[in-house]
Amino acid sequence: MKAQLFTAVAAGALLAAMPAFAQKSKDTLRVAFAESINSADVDVDPKPETSFTGRSVFDSLIYYSADAAAFKPLLAKSWKRVNPTTIEFELRDDIKWHDGEPFDADDVVFTIKHVLDKKVKYRFKRNTLFIKNAEKLGKYKVRLTSKKLNPVDMARYAVSLRIRPQHAQSKFKNWQDFGRKNPVGTGPYKVVSLDSNKGLVLERSESYGHGKEAGLSAKIKRIHAIPIPDVQTQVAQMLVGGVDLIKAVPKDQAEELDKDPRFTMAATQSMVYFYLAFDAAGRTKNKAFTDKRVRKALMMAVDRESLVKNVIAGGSEVRTIDTPCFPVQQGCAWTTKPVAYDPVGAKKLLAEAGFPNGLDFTLSSFSGAHQVSEAVAGQWRKIGVRAKLFRMTFGSYRKRQRDNKQVALLGRYSSGGLPDASAITDFYFGGTARDYYHDKVLDGLRLKVKSTMDVNKRKEFFRQAMDRMNNEHIIFPIATNPAVFVHTAEVKMKKGSLSNYGVEPTDLSWN
Repeated sequence: MKAQLFTAVAAGALLAAMPAFAQKSKDTLRVAFAESINSADVDVDPKPETSFTGRSVFDSLIYYSADAAAFKPLLAKSWKRVNPTTIEFELRDDIKWHDGEPFDADDVVFTIKHVLDKKVKYRFKRNTLFIKNAEKLGKYKVRLTSKKLNPVDMARYAVSLRIRPQHAQSKFKNWQDFGRKNPVGTGPYKVVSLDSNKGLVLERSESYGHGKEAGLSAKIKRIHAIPIPDVQTQVAQMLVGGVDLIKAVPKDQAEELDKDPRFTMAATQSMVYFYLAFDAAGRTKNKAFTDKRVRKALMMAVDRESLVKNVIAGGSEVRTIDTPCFPVQQGCAWTTKPVAYDPVGAKKLLAEAGFPNGLDFTLSSFSGAHQVSEAVAGQWRKIGVRAKLFRMTFGSYRKRQRDNKQVALLGRYSSGGLPDASAITDFYFGGTARDYYHDKVLDGLRLKVKSTMDVNKRKEFFRQAMDRMNNEHIIFPIATNPAVFVHTAEVKMKKGSLSNYGVEPTDLSWN
């Protein structure tokens, strides 16, 4: 397929590439999106593509800097924790919305009332339901109160709460129309046009300056996000000069494009990783994985280094990991490692557990993890394990979870972009549909990290949780899953974004 693709477009590339690559002179970056954008509001249209654009259009009160691993001022110039459940924010008095209207405390209070309104429904609303109320203390001062102690309130204010303009959104009877028809923000980029077929055009806000301390600025004047669902069409458009940046290119094609001096393959790691998990709780009819030895044996048979080298795209950014959390996340700590690769020992352990001839089960995976699941199933065959692959959409994955049908899963997770290790403990445990482990110790540790503000105590509880996952073979962290891009040599990309897309518009500039 690779040879056919490059042969098919070679002639067109030679004829069209040079004139078309003059986009730097126009100060316009053309980005190919796998999915079209129906709204600039990530609450309305939640997916990686809107994470890419939404954060550059709408500001939060504060910003979490991955480089500094600290919160930075944004719409709020300072803040003070009055008590464990109350924070007062001093707002900047020199910010205007993209339509010229001034920003003030009324917009913050309006936003809080909006997200707490029972009539307002969206997928990730739970992330802000810890808020009790917002009180205006002055034109540029607000007090936000939580319903109960919440150690990650600051992280949520940085990641999950985009401030909305009262004057613009309140004009719409249906609040969702705001993000589609008049998405006015205060961010470094403003929306010029939005069409689900033609794409989204962002333009630099020349008045933007309040993101300096957070390290945010728009270096490129205009960004055009163009929906091109098929990856082969994206690659072809890259070769003929139709786009300047594409994402999630298959490993072999990305490496082939990288050989062309016109292009650069770039990988950037956020908090996304591959993991393997089994039904340790016995929720399915297959009870094999309630035996710790079986889980351990299956993990021992996975050659993570081979997956890093031969399967997962991203070059040096791909690496094995010892735990599902990342150092950039607050509280992340561990002292143990996952079980080492040992196929001989794995086969022996399976026999001890009562499976001398191996076992049969279904290994599920969803979009983005299929290739890794195929490789893992191939490694298991060497120890007599016959895993039937089941490829799911994300929707069917969630349904199978709820219906007690998830025997084994090869998944990938981004921590929801939350710079706190509780993203992991809350995601896997707590008796939810995702909890196929029912480990009382881990659930107890999950509750402990949610009930203390003490940084050192939280870190110790997280360490115990991460170590138990390794020692009990509950979650098997495989490797990082960096976002892989191919872009023209004219483009420069800053690495290390926490965005679910892998990069933000403010991370991009011209060479």
